[in-house]
Amino acid sequence: MSFVEYSEKVQDGDVVIVYMGHESMMQLKVQAGGQTQTRYGAIRHSSDLIGLRYGSKVTCSKGGWVRVLHPTPELWTVSLPHRTQILYTTDIATITMMLELKPGAVVCESGSKQFYRVLELKPESFSPPSLSPVRRAAPHLVGIVPFRLPQETHSVPVVLLSNPNT
Repeated sequence: MSFVEYSEKVQDGDVVIVYMGHESMMQLKVQAGGQTQTRYGAIRHSSDLIGLRYGSKVTCSKGGWVRVLHPTPELWTVSLPHRTQILYTTDIATITMMLELKPGAVVCESGSKQFYRVLELKPESFSPPSLSPVRRAAPHLVGIVPFRLPQETHSVPVVLLSNPNT
């Protein structure tokens, strides 16, 4: 199944959206013999999904139910597990101005796996995020370390910049 083609029934190899609630959706590739766990129980692809009409309720192994929906661009976007916010040059300029950043300032960046702000602030010294290549390419970088807030369950990268004059 694609965003362009439409069929009335789920087939082997289709990608479907499993709707568990307004804020809880997931993408799923249907495979004969496959099984997917949800908080409502298991969904067996062969017996529960293949041949089912899109929009139908599926009763899971624990007795709860979900709906199987045809993927649309809107549902696909909403069902992505992590949404990112793109920062454009004007956004970065505003942030830099509001933080009053100047050459030699110490910057701590977290939550950006691509390190876009470092790239924007000092593009000639950017290197993929691995400690030793970054140190060779940009000696002013103290390092990249995992940072964990107490209430979070996952680490986010942090880039530490030091004063190049020290």
